[in-house]
Amino acid sequence: MLAAYPGPVTNRKTQPASVGFFSSHRKAAMSISKTTPPEVGSYAGAAVTVATSLTLTQVGVIVGILTALLTFLLNAWYTHQRNSRENRLAELECHEREVRLAQFLAQLQAPEVKPYCPPLEKP
Repeated sequence: MLAAYPGPVTNRKTQPASVGFFSSHRKAAMSISKTTPPEVGSYAGAAVTVATSLTLTQVGVIVGILTALLTFLLNAWYTHQRNSRENRLAELECHEREVRLAQFLAQLQAPEVKPYCPPLEKP
């Protein structure tokens, strides 16, 4: 049975005092992120072993799944962009209608201002 790893042995007098919840987690994350060269070699060997054990059918399935996921993500991003673009266009059209209505109402309230009508062309 494996015993739990007790962590590095440190001298409490030389170690700075921990401040709050995050400092202890930051120390734990720093100790986890250190990878030794033998560990890197072990991970690389495991990756090579898994990659060489896959058949062409399994590789095709993996590529198909990745392609489907990438297609889904790109479609979701494009749909979001299109919806935001259409929302901006709808807001601009609404604002333009409000401005035109305000101009029309201003013309109705000021009867001395006549709208410009170009002269008719004679045939």
